[in-house]
Amino acid sequence: MNKIYINGKYFDSESAKISVLDRGFLFSDGIYEVIPKVGPDWVGFDEHLSRMQQSCKELHIDQPEENWSEVAEQLLHDEGYDNDQSCFIYIQVTRGQMPMRNHVYSEITPNRVAWLQPMSVPSKSEVAKGVKAIFQEDLRWGRCDIKSISLLGNIIAKNAAVKAGAEEALLVKGDFVLEGSSCNLFIVRSGTVFTHPLSRQILPGVTRRLLVEVLNEQSIPLVEEPFTQTEVLKADEVWLTSSTKGVIPVTQVDQKKIGDGESGDLWSKVYDEFQKKYLSEV
Repeated sequence: MNKIYINGKYFDSESAKISVLDRGFLFSDGIYEVIPKVGPDWVGFDEHLSRMQQSCKELHIDQPEENWSEVAEQLLHDEGYDNDQSCFIYIQVTRGQMPMRNHVYSEITPNRVAWLQPMSVPSKSEVAKGVKAIFQEDLRWGRCDIKSISLLGNIIAKNAAVKAGAEEALLVKGDFVLEGSSCNLFIVRSGTVFTHPLSRQILPGVTRRLLVEVLNEQSIPLVEEPFTQTEVLKADEVWLTSSTKGVIPVTQVDQKKIGDGESGDLWSKVYDEFQKKYLSEV
């Protein structure tokens, strides 16, 4: 990461600066997006921007005109990325800075920041090894549908998972498992795929949406309804979806094998169809 975009200008990372009075720094008053480029393909670029606009709308953050596609291409050029080199662009929009710290905000100009970060893309055989997960209490705020930069609840859960020797935390609120600390969650039972319905309790994941399109096109039954920890543990397959990871199988939750402890046949089919639909190179 050498070049940083800030409010219409490009800086070397050493000279890129934002005021300490920025409300994102003081209050986590802002939103962000992570958009992946897998080989030559940006995946879900427009969908990510649409979600970013919705997050800003929900938080009443003004949105100055910004051509994020041009910003992304300029950063790729300035960083010297090859056409086939995988990476992601991180975009952050905060409400902006005020003369002094105050919970009450006024109409101010948002700060817009973006940069690129390299991203490795594992082979299907590597992904098929699966990941381990644990259940964790959901400590996040009540508007998880907004992609806020306030991620303390996610951070606590994710680090608890890593300390337990797992890669992901599955967040539990009341009787139901909602999603992962950094991903959406799907389970498979008798050939039917289940995922939590969109609500304020989960992020409307872009990869989730793209996967739902694949399931519908392949006539794979999909039910959007809440499910419990017991249903997760008894599932034939469990999948996670995220922009930087794609569609990955979970082979163990709380030290209990999912199915036979291997990535499932339906995951394999869906993975291939997802790659075929959205990526020119697998």
